[in-house]
Amino acid sequence: MARCRRLAKDYERLAATVTGLHFAAFACLMLARLLTNKFITRSNMSAAHGCPNAANAPQTVGDPQNSDGYRGTRMAQLSAMLASLMQSIRRMIRRRGPGPRENRASPQPVIALVCFLKQPRRMDAAVVIRAIEKAYGRRFNLPGTGYVAKPVPPPPHSAAQVVAAKTPSHLIAVSYCGRRYFDTPPAPTSAGRTALYRAVADHKGFITVDRMGDAPPPEQIYPVLAKVLAELIGPDCSVIFCTETRATKLVDADTAAILKSDIPLDALRRGGSSPVINRVPNDSELAAAQAEARLRWPEFVSAFTGRNGNDLFFAKIPLATGAGGFEHIWLKLERLEDDWVTGTLGNVPRNIPGHRYGDRLRIPIRKVEDWAYEHNGQVIGGFTTKVFTARQQPQKAR
Repeated sequence: MARCRRLAKDYERLAATVTGLHFAAFACLMLARLLTNKFITRSNMSAAHGCPNAANAPQTVGDPQNSDGYRGTRMAQLSAMLASLMQSIRRMIRRRGPGPRENRASPQPVIALVCFLKQPRRMDAAVVIRAIEKAYGRRFNLPGTGYVAKPVPPPPHSAAQVVAAKTPSHLIAVSYCGRRYFDTPPAPTSAGRTALYRAVADHKGFITVDRMGDAPPPEQIYPVLAKVLAELIGPDCSVIFCTETRATKLVDADTAAILKSDIPLDALRRGGSSPVINRVPNDSELAAAQAEARLRWPEFVSAFTGRNGNDLFFAKIPLATGAGGFEHIWLKLERLEDDWVTGTLGNVPRNIPGHRYGDRLRIPIRKVEDWAYEHNGQVIGGFTTKVFTARQQPQKAR
């Protein structure tokens, strides 16, 4: 797919390329014409002296056409004409402007989501088209609607099967293949990502959902790509991969819900959603952790005020469930006011009516139970999380 897009970009410059070749050919013809004229002039001079060719022409003393000064003048004229011609070519190229690739500081990244498969999957175009229709919530291939989804020929030297879906605003392509996406995956950056590395290294096939062309922008097309991929997720899926950000996430029970949310890349960046915490009533350790979080709340506010673009901030809040209890869920912070926090749900709710992953909520600060933020790869806070982590260590040891 990426190769086809690169070829398409090269063809966009075809008119400018042909124009440049035209002027280069014109320059060669002019040079040949000038040399031919000079040869004819010397031949006429030879004939006037009774010589059959220019090589045997006698040098007449005082003849301006046979003098070194004359030849120097002719060469100077030829050089001036060629320089003028080259200047004209440069002016024409500048007037036409650079091609699309010269306008860009760097190549556009491929906008796509990839699902690695544990085993090759048998699919046909009809299955993919039904998944596309379900993701968009409408029928395709109805006359006069502008929504068309059909199989298309794969790129050269590709074993993938491709279905293209066209809407009035954009074009996407779904590819599925029973071969590896790449042979050598990147090494794990930490011990905790060994399972992810192993899943990527062992994949046997893949499904990709690509944006075709340069529109719409990534922030608008990613939710569309993710919803289509969510309809194709199955037990044979192991890892979700974003080609632009290189973010990866192991597939779990929450993956489909995350992909169907409005902020699918957020979970991919963090490697998934945070776990939902089930609390035991009258837990003294958790109560102490919450008290420390409230005591150190000004530290969190100060860090949020001085944050940079890569920092992530979270606040844990309780939300009422349909059974009369509470789920303690993380909120990815977007805004911090004197008495309120605003953010999006960072968990997939288990039993909270009317809420889903990525929903935006505004919660009173007095309800915040814990906080955490990530700065330069280091997590600060997360006091209740430390309690649960410490409790899990003895279980793992057994």
